[in-house]
Amino acid sequence: MERYRPVRVNINKLLTSKTILIFLLAIIVVMTPIQSIDVTNAQEQAKIVPVFLAPITASGDNVYVTWWDNKTGNWEVFFARSTDDGETFDDTINLSNANGRSEDASIAASGDNVYVTWWDNKTGTREVFFRASTNNGETFGNTIMLNSTNGGAS
Repeated sequence: MERYRPVRVNINKLLTSKTILIFLLAIIVVMTPIQSIDVTNAQEQAKIVPVFLAPITASGDNVYVTWWDNKTGNWEVFFARSTDDGETFDDTINLSNANGRSEDASIAASGDNVYVTWWDNKTGTREVFFRASTNNGETFGNTIMLNSTNGGAS
């Protein structure tokens, strides 16, 4: 499994896309002094995820990134892939697409396979969910809920 292989990203191409706005907003969030955070909404503000903390992995020339945010009005787990060493990225895929709060995603890749896990409370209880791709992240199989009460998937 090539989970920690260094990844090259062409920053010039990245800076010409709308990603720069997201990156700058992430920097502003991280650099905001703690005393300026409105404590009435501290729980939501604490869940803002800077882009540079998004889990990333690579396999061959492919780079895979996953993250969670609430740009849809609900916290979801998203995925993007690059098939050219990070020069460009395909359209974003919403992996969780659920009514619950999806967050804390992890990603791994090996060969053509990409694996993403995350936590979600769509069942009323916080559970781990899993999706796998066998074609370099082009498509993903069904969402599988993993739990400890039945010893595996359900």
